[in-house]
Amino acid sequence: MIKKDEKFNESYYREWLCDRYVFNEERRAIVQFYLKMVLSRKNKIERILDIGCGYGYFLNACIESGISEVYGADISNSAIEKSRILKRAKIIQLDFSKEKSSFESNFFDAVTAFDVIEHVEDDDFFVEEVYRVLKKDGVFFFITPNGDSWPRDVYMKLIYGRDDPTHINVQGWRHWKDLLEKVGFRGIEIKGSLIHGFPPTTTLRGKLKGFSTVKPILIPIQFASKILDRLFIFATK
Repeated sequence: MIKKDEKFNESYYREWLCDRYVFNEERRAIVQFYLKMVLSRKNKIERILDIGCGYGYFLNACIESGISEVYGADISNSAIEKSRILKRAKIIQLDFSKEKSSFESNFFDAVTAFDVIEHVEDDDFFVEEVYRVLKKDGVFFFITPNGDSWPRDVYMKLIYGRDDPTHINVQGWRHWKDLLEKVGFRGIEIKGSLIHGFPPTTTLRGKLKGFSTVKPILIPIQFASKILDRLFIFATK
């Protein structure tokens, strides 16, 4: 087991993901939407890995959907402790940006990483390891902030007063496309979210209830790369 990473303790989750990082109806809708996107690209999934699984909310959606083998990996002790309440999920503590996993090559039908890769210093190592553990025709789906977006900078300053200091690798879509192709991925599909949750804060969404939405409006990134705030990226091995 790696040493506890103090950067991603409970205080981090409270500050940057708000105290509402709980498995409420909104969070359930978000992870179910993500899973629906994965299943639309790979309808038969028997074994899935979520890197940066956090408290296990996406893992829970995978279990509820009937996926046979559900795996999670995270660097955070705090996250691991909370996610291990999911008895059917196999969860390990691992830094995918530095450590080769013990998983066999060609092991998973799908690998996901939501809001993870922007924290990774060695993204070549990360993506190569994902490629290794995926089966032939397996899918990799990740979400990350759009490094080309000017509204994102405004949003972070308005809501938080600064950017997340652990975001050390925020890139534009071309960076990720080039890296995925270099490693050997194909069928790369990149979209950006015009609206990712509206209104943009959980507090306002909670007050408006029926007048709010958590489903992002997605459009091809090439059409509006400067205004789309997050990247939704699919690639096939």
